[in-house]
Amino acid sequence: MAKKAISTPSVTINGDVFSVKPNSVKITKGAGTTKVRWTSTGGGGGSTVHSEDAEGRVGKVKFSLEVTAGNLAKFDLLKLNTGGNTVVLAQKGETAITFTGMSLENDPEWNLGADGGCEFEFGGEPAV
Repeated sequence: MAKKAISTPSVTINGDVFSVKPNSVKITKGAGTTKVRWTSTGGGGGSTVHSEDAEGRVGKVKFSLEVTAGNLAKFDLLKLNTGGNTVVLAQKGETAITFTGMSLENDPEWNLGADGGCEFEFGGEPAV
């Protein structure tokens, strides 16, 4: 069976589907990072110590969209819903990736024009 990349995900926020620019969706699942260090026992011996950096356990979703009156209005509602947004990414026939407890972190620059757009950046709970 051929493997298929998730390349055209739908982006749904609080039940509302957003039309995003192709190839603009980026995520960080929020698994956190692991730090690995070497400890010496003397005489050339030693072992590694592994620790989890809990600060990195934040899910992130970024995507670009067109500047429309509707998207400007949606921005205001999403920004006010701090920690209360749910972002779901799915591709037809594929399992969805869900992020809960999300906040719209940035104050996007709205590039007005034929090739304009803006980027929304959400942060919150790790992906489930």
